[in-house]
Amino acid sequence: MSHSRSFESQTRRVGVFLGGGILRNFPEFLAASPFRSEFEDKGMMCDYLHEIPTFLITAQSKTLWGACKWLRQVEIL
Repeated sequence: MSHSRSFESQTRRVGVFLGGGILRNFPEFLAASPFRSEFEDKGMMCDYLHEIPTFLITAQSKTLWGACKWLRQVEIL
């Protein structure tokens, strides 16, 4: 299985996680923004994207831990 196919399967199953210092400090802004509708509004991909949940990571440094874990799974690190 290619890395992109594997990533696609994992993404659809678990979702997209948003993180980072600035975004973490403004959860209300994200909730009120058009992010989710813009994320889904991709023409023929709309139904597929609608099924993918999105999450905001609020804990510090978790984004780096998650990235390292994923990179180890695909044997980049």
